[in-house]
Amino acid sequence: MKPSLRTLLAMVISVAWLSYPTMSDPCINFVSPVTGNLIKTPLCTLLIEETECHSKIKKVEFQARYFPSRSDTPAIARIGSILKPPFDIEWDISQLPNQLFSGAAIFAEATLSNGDLEAVRQEGIFLTHQPVERPTHAVQFGFSGTDRIEPDPINIAPWRKDILISASTYWNPKELIFIVRLSDSLFSPRLPPREAAAIGIELLLDPTRSRTPFPGKEVFIYSVPFSGKPYRIMYKLVPDDSGSYRFETSTSPSDFKVKVKKGESRGFTVICAVPFSSFGIRRPDTIGCNIVVKGLSRNDRAVQRGSWVDAGKYETYSPFLWGELQLRERPFFMNRPLVGGALFGIGFLLTLAISALLMFRPKPRLSQPSVQTDAERQQFAAIRECIDSSITSSDISMEVVAKALGSSANKVSLLIRRATGMNFQTYVMFSRIEIAKERLRSSHCTMENVAAECGFASVGELERYFMKFTHTTPAKFREEQQIT
Repeated sequence: MKPSLRTLLAMVISVAWLSYPTMSDPCINFVSPVTGNLIKTPLCTLLIEETECHSKIKKVEFQARYFPSRSDTPAIARIGSILKPPFDIEWDISQLPNQLFSGAAIFAEATLSNGDLEAVRQEGIFLTHQPVERPTHAVQFGFSGTDRIEPDPINIAPWRKDILISASTYWNPKELIFIVRLSDSLFSPRLPPREAAAIGIELLLDPTRSRTPFPGKEVFIYSVPFSGKPYRIMYKLVPDDSGSYRFETSTSPSDFKVKVKKGESRGFTVICAVPFSSFGIRRPDTIGCNIVVKGLSRNDRAVQRGSWVDAGKYETYSPFLWGELQLRERPFFMNRPLVGGALFGIGFLLTLAISALLMFRPKPRLSQPSVQTDAERQQFAAIRECIDSSITSSDISMEVVAKALGSSANKVSLLIRRATGMNFQTYVMFSRIEIAKERLRSSHCTMENVAAECGFASVGELERYFMKFTHTTPAKFREEQQIT
């Protein structure tokens, strides 16, 4: 972009004034407006002053050079004439489009008393009096790695109808990632080096939303060529004493991450991540932006441009027109520090809750039936005596007890549950734990001996049921309650 844009701009600015004479000792001088002025109202005051010279001014004719809407070819319009001092006139610009990037130019032609003509000009007058509708796009949060175009893409106006251009963007704490895809039936990845370096994409970013008519130092313009390394382009407006101005451009290399997919036979995809740190400010919530895609024309292979903001060739580079990228809030579930802290807190609270439930859970105990007949009490006493007589035997079972009492297993189970609130197996283990507690209090036997003497299959089984019924371990119980 840099060489061709500068050359064409210089031609556009100067072409209207090449035929006008100038003098080394001018008799008129522009007072207002001057290069770089920003006019926001529908009226602009033009003022010329006389200087000390060899002849007096009889008449001053004012003209303007401006760019019609969506056109890169300037138009010339007559403003009016003044026959006597003060040489000022109100220029009605209410029907003119905004004049951005190169701006408008004012020309004053003075007719002197000796018949000579003298002309002065003032270029770089920027008009921003017309309202602008700027496109917006919501940028979702996401982590690096994706290269897909989202269902809601940024659509970029192509230079031919058979071309499709779309873009997606997302952000993470460090970067703003762009994915731009060009589909062109005439595209070939095997381009000559010069053509490959001329096409690609340009990312135009205004993190402060300065909305200036031309790109200043607070604006970032990155060029990502199809072949070659990305670089930043910087513009500087340089006026001179003659009333004209020029843009000085300079470039610097950019080292952000870029990936260009060149293997696509009918187009290419560019993925690049612009670090927020390059802006030199805190990450903004809204960023002025334009995306420019450069390709080749069908016939003369000249570089053509399509952009997100539908504007003229030069106005494309004016931050005043750029759209807005609105960075959406990071979803809670994608905020790793917060999610980690929340999960830790939930886990901690859950652990406390479980510990409290275990600590205050009622211990299993024999429960008294609400209604129990004498016959049932006598039957349960017989069952308890039968169980106690063989409590340390590993062969004890509900069927063995029922057979010994001449009853059924279901009836034995029902009587135990009504009398204790436990099933047969739990009642047996509860009884064995009561015996184990006495052994632990009164003896120095090993845990293996205590488990075997009480009918447990292993020390592990003893410890499991001991914790269930007493909420402590056998070793700790012995340490606290053993009789020395």
